[in-house]
Amino acid sequence: LGASRARLTRQLLTESLLLALLGAVCGVLLAKWAANLLLALVVSKDSPLHVTLNAPVLAFTAGVMVLAGVVFGLAPALSAGRVDLVSGLTSRSRSMTSTRHWLGASETLVAVQIAVSLVLLMGASLFARSLMNLERQPLGFDQDHVLLARINPRLAGYTATNVNALYRTLYDRLNALPGVRSATLARYSPLGGGSSINASVVEGYAPKQTERVSLETILVGPSYPETLGMTLRQGRPLGLQDGLGSPKAGMVNEAFVRHFFSDQNPLGRHFGVNGSPGPADIEIVGVLKDAQFHDPKDEVRPVVFTALLQDASQFSLDCEIEVRTAGDPAAASNEVRGAIAGVDRTVPISDMTTLREQVASTFNSQRLAARFVSAFGGLAVLLACVGLYGTVAQTVARRTSEIGLRLALGAQRLDVLRMILLDTLVVVIAGLVAGIPAAFGAGRFVASQLYGLSPRDPLSLAFAAGLMTVVAAIAGLLPARRATKVDPLVALRCE
Repeated sequence: LGASRARLTRQLLTESLLLALLGAVCGVLLAKWAANLLLALVVSKDSPLHVTLNAPVLAFTAGVMVLAGVVFGLAPALSAGRVDLVSGLTSRSRSMTSTRHWLGASETLVAVQIAVSLVLLMGASLFARSLMNLERQPLGFDQDHVLLARINPRLAGYTATNVNALYRTLYDRLNALPGVRSATLARYSPLGGGSSINASVVEGYAPKQTERVSLETILVGPSYPETLGMTLRQGRPLGLQDGLGSPKAGMVNEAFVRHFFSDQNPLGRHFGVNGSPGPADIEIVGVLKDAQFHDPKDEVRPVVFTALLQDASQFSLDCEIEVRTAGDPAAASNEVRGAIAGVDRTVPISDMTTLREQVASTFNSQRLAARFVSAFGGLAVLLACVGLYGTVAQTVARRTSEIGLRLALGAQRLDVLRMILLDTLVVVIAGLVAGIPAAFGAGRFVASQLYGLSPRDPLSLAFAAGLMTVVAAIAGLLPARRATKVDPLVALRCE
């Protein structure tokens, strides 16, 4: 009708840009709600995270969307402007075969979306399985029914010389509470984030030329293994008899025995801390089974447990009360507070929590990573399915006359469905083939954050590929079913 190619290109580009602008406006309007929804899905109450709308970020994002509309709208607009008039008016896809073995531009973009979705799904599966491995591994202690409360007698005016009496009284008062099975005091609790590394000497151990013996030291009170559910392998636990004026006593873990005594009997041997080299004046009276006190992904290191009631240093002025209860530990918090206040109400109490909550907070970073990657993986799958649905629907519309002709010549509707789904499967397979090496390559960057599995874990890959295939098949099935409902007479009349 006389329209120039430039005008056609400009019109199609304007339509594409208008769609991009509408999407940008809708995205900005939904940004606040979507951000809050995402945080509610991925962030736990133990690690609060707050976001606010930022004008420069929104402007940048909207600009990227508009730019994408221009870039991805320009290519088809230019292509449409070069259409041959004769062939465009006389042919309507009569040359298409039942199954194509090539990908057009739109199919290629959908395959790229599928590949990116596979990478994110693989990452989500890896992080989720790594988190499961961390949560299921034995920690060496029983985290159930234990209440933790940190106190700081220093703020109440206590000194290293008189705090011992306070601890003894607290120990007796807490163990007398109804519903309390065992109570103790300690400088740190497992996975609590505390650490004290001291220069040390071990009796009978000759350090290597470049080795500097340093031991992690934890001050603990009576009934420590019983309260935390730790297994005593040899000897006895520290008790009330291990106080000021009595011979210094301590416990060690199995990693200590393996490193310094080559699994020989350590009972009766001695070690020293805070010495350079210092005297080995603390007798080993017990050996505890290895337990994780820091990152569960790390190897258990040698640990010594010295008697809190024998310590007269400033370190003893900051400790944690640990109470094992018969029922819900959180329900005993008021009784524990009352017992502490009954001894000295000026002693401040802070950070009251349960041991299970403390252990769970240790995995917050892994849990957050798994949820974020899963959320973005889900969004990527949704976008890929929308793209695949649109591409298949466009193909069905373009091949309506061909489908009608096939049905008129005796083809079964199941054959038409199979033909469309095979075309869809070609796109999905192309995306998976491209996505698998990309997923393996991306896995190398998160290998250090995984526990108990390889970044090329076959189960994670099978889950991601299987889920992507099933979801993509469903997305392609909807327009494929519409193709089976084409009326041959209507299709041929339009032709």
